[in-house]
Amino acid sequence: MTDNLGKSSAVPDDVEAFAADLDVGARNPDGWQGKFIAGVALVWAILQVFNASPLPAIIAQKTGLNWIYVTSDTERVIHLAFGLVMATVAFPLFKRSPRNHIPWYDWILALAGVAATLYLIVNSSAIAVRSGLPTTGDLIASAVGLSVVLIATYRALGLPMVIVASLFLVYVFYGDREFIPDAMQWKGASFGKAMWHFWMQTEGVFGLALGVSASMVFLFV
Repeated sequence: MTDNLGKSSAVPDDVEAFAADLDVGARNPDGWQGKFIAGVALVWAILQVFNASPLPAIIAQKTGLNWIYVTSDTERVIHLAFGLVMATVAFPLFKRSPRNHIPWYDWILALAGVAATLYLIVNSSAIAVRSGLPTTGDLIASAVGLSVVLIATYRALGLPMVIVASLFLVYVFYGDREFIPDAMQWKGASFGKAMWHFWMQTEGVFGLALGVSASMVFLFV
């Protein structure tokens, strides 16, 4: 009887440990790297609350600093940039990856994710003018950004979510193949068209789900 009670009492401990990993990340580096993670999280939280408040509109009206008032599209880009950095530095890539410091390749992934998102802000006017005609830079930024998003998803949510997303990616490119049911078949998309819609527009990564996360979910979490 006591053995059964002992076994059952161990389950909540495992659940609590798993929940703790999800809350604070499975990595707990020492020194300046730990302060960096805490600092990024703090700045992200302050920025989200600031953007959700009426302060940007008030400041822009009083001072003429219109750039301080960001659109919902820009808010989504900034939201994802912070999310990619946090997922990359706070969650290890593999089970054997170090947990007491951030390895060099995670810094590269974090910078790649930030670069791919900032590309949209810096080139927003040019992207709007191109309207469906991506340049080589657009395709590179889109491919890099989408790859970092999938890696971040694997780190934070696990392999099942990556598999689900990958199945939809396969459907986008191979929608006209025989293994797709007739009722679901379509002509499929080229690499350029897919990358444009996935990353350069608000129909893919920067769609409604990310908008809800940036404007509502984050404030309650």
